[in-house]
Amino acid sequence: MRFVEVAVDLPDNSYRTFTYSVPERGQIEVGDLVWVPFRNRILQAIVFSTSPSTRPSQTREIISKIFEKPLITKQQITLASW
Repeated sequence: MRFVEVAVDLPDNSYRTFTYSVPERGQIEVGDLVWVPFRNRILQAIVFSTSPSTRPSQTREIISKIFEKPLITKQQITLASW
């Protein structure tokens, strides 16, 4: 199972990412805009990084990609992380 770190579209200044699992059928890349379950809502998020490592079983799964191709380039992700 693969995991990704996403930045969720929230109206706060926390500047943190959240871990989600990638569905077996899904091809998720850095820069993809995705739908994720967050608390009791479904929100948009940008994938900041991918990781094959294991995470707690409480990790929720990405619902789907919004666009076929990444919305943001890896260079833009690097700049945003800086």
